[in-house]
Amino acid sequence: MDRDIQTIDESEQLPFDDVPRWTDAFIENSHPHSYVKAYLHYFCEALLHTHEFYEVNFVMHGSGKYYHDKICMNARVGDVFITPPNVYHGYLKKDDFYIYNLCIRKDFFDYYKKELFEIPAVAELFEGVPYLHRLKGKQFSFHLSNQALAMLKSDLDLIYECSQADSDSAELTKNIITLKILAHLAFIYSQQFAKWSKKNENNSFASIMESIHYMKDNLSEKVTIDMLSERAHMSRSSYIRHFKSIFNTSPMEYLRNLRVSRARAMLMKGNATKSYIAQECGFYDVAHMSKYI
Repeated sequence: MDRDIQTIDESEQLPFDDVPRWTDAFIENSHPHSYVKAYLHYFCEALLHTHEFYEVNFVMHGSGKYYHDKICMNARVGDVFITPPNVYHGYLKKDDFYIYNLCIRKDFFDYYKKELFEIPAVAELFEGVPYLHRLKGKQFSFHLSNQALAMLKSDLDLIYECSQADSDSAELTKNIITLKILAHLAFIYSQQFAKWSKKNENNSFASIMESIHYMKDNLSEKVTIDMLSERAHMSRSSYIRHFKSIFNTSPMEYLRNLRVSRARAMLMKGNATKSYIAQECGFYDVAHMSKYI
């Protein structure tokens, strides 16, 4: 489906929330592998804020507006908005506006890397969909049918109930249900994106995502623009132009951010030397890595 997108200036932007940045402490509890949290936000309005974790937002009732960076989008029942870490976003309600929030720590994707690898469209959901509205022309809208929304609500309700149980088994149940939800969303997204891409004759996004998969699989190796553009089946200049139009950054800056994120995660675990981490994440040496960490 196509989405009505509006680019806004500073005068139209939402003000910042009293708590502009939320940390993983919002999700964590005393149990290991506490990675997810779900809650239904009634009469939703939220000023600009950001957080360390991913957030998947399902519009359950009513209508309003979703603000993402410098973009404002109309929100209606069935819409799904995916917000990555460190991106300012917020909501305004037009009427009774209910949103179900599914918050997922970045550690979830590391812990369940093997399982998520079997669902490749999940990577596009979290790395690409939030930026599809940057494309020119008809923007992509991720939207669920009433039936799909009802099914997902049952799963989200169960995650919420497990959060009240406060036990190791409840945490495991939450994670398994989240994997189910992501697999369901990936399936729906793949179908909708294929139709949208064909209708709008715009396949650049899928090609760009192919190059990003290559980046992630080869963080420890030397990666060049020519290698990436070849993976995307584009000329060097076209690849750089399309990449910037989607992600608002250059391919090499995006690659460096991936390396920095991976290095930080490995450093936090504390089970490898800095020299090993630098090598595994594609830095020349520890000094080069330290420049960006």
